[in-house]
Amino acid sequence: MPVILETIKENSRFWQALFDNLLSRKELANILGVNRTSIWRWERNIIDKIHPIKQRYYLNSRSPYLDAYQRFLLIIIFIIKQEIDESLLKNSEPKRFLKLNFQELTRENFELWRKENVSIHS
Repeated sequence: MPVILETIKENSRFWQALFDNLLSRKELANILGVNRTSIWRWERNIIDKIHPIKQRYYLNSRSPYLDAYQRFLLIIIFIIKQEIDESLLKNSEPKRFLKLNFQELTRENFELWRKENVSIHS
């Protein structure tokens, strides 16, 4: 997980996406360079399949806008999907990562991490 967190910190477009207010799925998709349908598929086929992650992800109901924690998880999925071999099933690696790290991937831990690292981009 430290590698993914470093990747987010080092990439200004990822980092900025965590601080924008009221970012829609379409806007995040544009930042990541994917189709907005990809975001919807990641939610349905990855996040919704991992119960503890799903509970935290939809804490604030299903708004048309993504909060910072939701964008954080989607960015993690994007990074993992970019790193894996095309021949592998693309959803299996992000699911495995989220299952292995669900205890660390809480909203509270995300907010602490974000606050600790805000000075890097200020």
